[in-house]
Amino acid sequence: MAHRASTRTVAATALAVGALTLLGGGVAGTANAAPSAPATVQTAANVASKITLDPVTGATVGKQLTLKAKVTPAAAGGEVLFKDETGNWNPVAVGADGTASVVVTPEAAGKWTITAIFSGRTGVDGSTTTQEIKVAPEGGAGSADSILEKLRSVLGFGS
Repeated sequence: MAHRASTRTVAATALAVGALTLLGGGVAGTANAAPSAPATVQTAANVASKITLDPVTGATVGKQLTLKAKVTPAAAGGEVLFKDETGNWNPVAVGADGTASVVVTPEAAGKWTITAIFSGRTGVDGSTTTQEIKVAPEGGAGSADSILEKLRSVLGFGS
């Protein structure tokens, strides 16, 4: 009796980086076939990611601003969780260009620490970044209103 070669399809899920060993039997259709040698499949390691926040300037109490995070390598997938000292905000999906944005309104003057946490995605590890933003008081010395008010008084136009 002639032996026929057979193909076996095996479904496996890699749970960790490393080697996965597949054990198989002999040739299909034979009663006492010798086992075939184990096949070893090497799973790939995840790629490291980097997340950055675009610089924020002109932050003022009560004035909306957009925080934009950029994840590299860029691709859709995963989420960015933005947070500050008061807690977490809703997670934002990462777009195909690798960015995620959220619109916020500073509530207090001074230093404001923002953290952006990328969750990771298939084949890409997560990452974290932090940025400190200087928030000016509403109508403060550097605001457009206060500059105009000073200019009016210097030129004699009054309020």
